[in-house]
Amino acid sequence: MKEDPGAKAAPLAPYQQFYERKAACYHDESSVAGRREKVVLELFPKKDRLRVLDYGCGSGRFLRILRGQGHDVVGMDISEAAVETVRGSGIDAVAGEAETRRGFDKLGGTFDVITALDVLEHTFDPGCVIRNLFQFLREDGCLIASVPNVGCLPARATIMGGRFPATPTGIFDSGHIRWFTVSNLGHYVEQAGGAKLLARTGTPMPSLSKFGLWRLEKLQDRMLAWMAKQWPSLWGYQIVFKLTHAGDEG
Repeated sequence: MKEDPGAKAAPLAPYQQFYERKAACYHDESSVAGRREKVVLELFPKKDRLRVLDYGCGSGRFLRILRGQGHDVVGMDISEAAVETVRGSGIDAVAGEAETRRGFDKLGGTFDVITALDVLEHTFDPGCVIRNLFQFLREDGCLIASVPNVGCLPARATIMGGRFPATPTGIFDSGHIRWFTVSNLGHYVEQAGGAKLLARTGTPMPSLSKFGLWRLEKLQDRMLAWMAKQWPSLWGYQIVFKLTHAGDEG
C-alpha cells in the first residue's frame, strides 16, 4: 500500500501514552445506546447486515451495540489496552492509528460503514484521517462521524464568560487538538478530498435536573432532540455527519 504524501507523521509514542493514561475516562464497557449512538444509528444504511469498522472504538461499546443488531464489526484504536478489552468480548480489533496508517495492513477488506465517534477532535489532521479511512470504504459505503460542538450554547456561554477549561471529558476535554463548529466542518471535509457530505445533524444536550426539572426529563429529551436536529449549530452538543465518495449517492 502506497504512502499518502498528504499524511503527517504524528509523534506516536507520547500520543499513544497519553491515551493509555486516559483509558479510564474514555472507555466504557456497557452495551447500551446513548443519545449519540441513537443519532448515529439513524444515519446507517437500511440493511440487515453491514460490515462496519469503528475507528477509535475504545473498549468496544458501539461495536457491541452493532453486533447485537447483527452487523459484522471490526474495531481499531490507538490504545493497546482498549483493543485487548474489545478482543476479550469476542470482537475483532486492531491496534492502529489512521494518520500514520499504523495497523492498516491488519484490517483486511473494505467496509459498508466506517464510524469515528468523537475521534477527529483528537487528531492532528482530521482531513488526513478521513482520507486514509476512505480507502477502506466501499464505493457505495459511508463514513459517519461525531465531533463535539464548541459552538453550542453552553460552550459559547463558557467562552464568553472568559473561561476555556481543560476537563477530563466533554466539549473541553484536555485531549482535544482540533475544535469543531457547524461552520468550519466543511473545511475539514474539503481537506479530506474526494468526500461528499450527505447529512449533518446534532445530538441533544443533556436534560436539566435542577429546580425539579428532572420530572420533565422525557419531555426535555424530546424537545432537545428536535432542537438539535433543527439548529445543530446552537443546540447540537455534538455534530454528527455522514460522508460518502464524491459522485456517489450513498
